[in-house]
Amino acid sequence: MERILTVAANEPIAPGVFRLLLDGAAVDDVRAPGQFFNLSVDGFYLRRPISVCDAENGRVTLIYKVVGAGTRALSEYRRGQTVSALTALGNGYDLTKSGARPLLIGGGAGVPPLYALAKALLVQGKQPQAILGFNTRTEKFLEEDFQA
Repeated sequence: MERILTVAANEPIAPGVFRLLLDGAAVDDVRAPGQFFNLSVDGFYLRRPISVCDAENGRVTLIYKVVGAGTRALSEYRRGQTVSALTALGNGYDLTKSGARPLLIGGGAGVPPLYALAKALLVQGKQPQAILGFNTRTEKFLEEDFQA
């Protein structure tokens, strides 16, 4: 579904990595951890696919790395601007496949969707553990969030 969402925040959390908070009804579209949004960036024809990191309290969190001109332009979006998004794409993770202590392994752009997955598993009473990888120590993000 296409939605027009409002930027609540768009801030760096590691070198070249940004946390984008979007307000709007899109949080209701997210049905499963592991889904993604396709964002339209002004001046660019192709949309940018970005995994959902979290969706709660009317706000969706997306984390992305600046890797080209499109994500660089996205990193310049500020509070109050709007962005067109195709929301809740993909099937997400099948939570019925996990045991009582699932091991979640991801690196770089694969880390944000694991956060939503870990939260969903905790709600089910499971005890997930995560192994996160990054190119360098300075590129680490979400470490404290996973520990909490």
